[in-house]
Amino acid sequence: MATRAKNKHFKRLGVNVKDARTELGISQYKLAAIADIDRSYISQLENGLVNPTFSLLLSLAKALQVPVFTLIDTD
Repeated sequence: MATRAKNKHFKRLGVNVKDARTELGISQYKLAAIADIDRSYISQLENGLVNPTFSLLLSLAKALQVPVFTLIDTD
């Protein structure tokens, strides 16, 4: 997959995480605490700068109370 396409998907993932987090009404700090992830990683994720593992996506989905496919949906 081309780098440009990857970046697009990572940015969309970040938008989906941020949307779910703000809909839940929690801060990055709160999400980090619930999911046991560093707050700076949440920020990087929401900005499309990192490629999370599947297990991390599962943890985030659980913390955000959404199905994992909601986070990875690119439409």
